[in-house]
Amino acid sequence: MINYYYPRTIRTIVTALIDVFNDIVVYNYDNAVSGSTSAAHMIPVPVKFGWPDKKYLDRSEEESGQTYYQNLPQISITWKNAEYDSNRSVGSNEYRYFYNDEIYTLDDLEFFTEDTQPAPYNLNFDMKIKTNSTDHMAQIAEQILPYFNPTLTVKIKEFSFINIKRNVKIRIDSMQLDVQDESDQDNRREINGSIT
Repeated sequence: MINYYYPRTIRTIVTALIDVFNDIVVYNYDNAVSGSTSAAHMIPVPVKFGWPDKKYLDRSEEESGQTYYQNLPQISITWKNAEYDSNRSVGSNEYRYFYNDEIYTLDDLEFFTEDTQPAPYNLNFDMKIKTNSTDHMAQIAEQILPYFNPTLTVKIKEFSFINIKRNVKIRIDSMQLDVQDESDQDNRREINGSIT
């Protein structure tokens, strides 16, 4: 029987991924038509894991009696899938041992950690960007894309109880834009971007 084992690795990766995009801001300018470069207003772009549930938005509208619009711009990250990577597989079903460098005596050897070699998986995420202007979409894209050539390396702690850090590569495959050509009276204009 396999024992319950949850080292929170995926949760740590999601947190690190959100943290990479956590300080993105966009600016509104005094006179964007004339190309003014003096910023009138700075807007921090919130990063969320997943979009709010449609039922929650409907319930909020019923209770308040007002139409609810999401604050824009905003970024949402969703976990799409996990693919096994056989090229990175080493020592399948073998044990690995960890020691804590704070252990000084042989009496503490029983506190060494043993687990099986983890299976290598590539985690795929989808990042959705919603804005109400092309300029805001361009500002967000220019704060993300230049740092991936094509990967960005993030250091994460593998276990909460042992100080072992791993380098995780984050790669952007592509960015697609979806601009609404027409909008009706009940909806407002949105520019949607998607980064895989």
